[in-house]
Amino acid sequence: MKSPTSTTRMSATRLLRALHFALGLSCAMTAVNAAADETCLSPYMAKIVGQEDFIYVWTLGVAGLGDEQDKLVTVDVNPASKAYGTVIASLSVGGRNEAHHSDLTDDRSMLWAAGLDTNKIFIFDLKTDPAKPRLKKTIGDLSKNGIKRFAMVVLSDAGTANPKMMESVLASYGLKPAASVPLDRNATDFTPAINTLLGVNPDAVVFITNGKPMVKVIQGMKAKGYPGQFVTSSFAGVKVVEEL
Repeated sequence: MKSPTSTTRMSATRLLRALHFALGLSCAMTAVNAAADETCLSPYMAKIVGQEDFIYVWTLGVAGLGDEQDKLVTVDVNPASKAYGTVIASLSVGGRNEAHHSDLTDDRSMLWAAGLDTNKIFIFDLKTDPAKPRLKKTIGDLSKNGIKRFAMVVLSDAGTANPKMMESVLASYGLKPAASVPLDRNATDFTPAINTLLGVNPDAVVFITNGKPMVKVIQGMKAKGYPGQFVTSSFAGVKVVEEL
């Protein structure tokens, strides 16, 4: 069975108000046609060709309807399946968050989902049982965990949209980046970037980059005793951060 790959959303019109929206969770809706190949969510994600098995729908909770909670709904979309076209699983997250953005990790094993009304990020495990995802972890408001100083690491050739989004989100909390460090994705020496980041003493470093420079910077900062946290976009190597 192929790994599940597609996500969609039910959205609202409120402004972005949570940190995670700046972490690359921008491709929240992928259309799927039973006779067509996948539209890939990220250039770093391997494309799957052929029939997919499931669609994961990150849905809004509605007062007076069911349990009123946001939930991840799994729909069988394989025409060869006896359950084709039906909901085969539904997982509530314990409240309403104005469910909005979602995106897959680069290896498609996890789905990160968020809302507009709270600062929570819900991480769903899709790998263990693709037909029945489970909620692996819920991340709350980082600023309530003592994280006040953020530094950003961005690719010098990737445009300004994501950094500006991050700055806007931080500004909504009365914060601004302690530093924004551009990286050359093909560089071999990241010492200047590492020294700049250590010099501003951030509580957390947010990466909007691809995997190679991120690995080098994290390794370099850890080697110099950096005690803070690292945050990365869902398609740029969440697994890397967890393993380093």
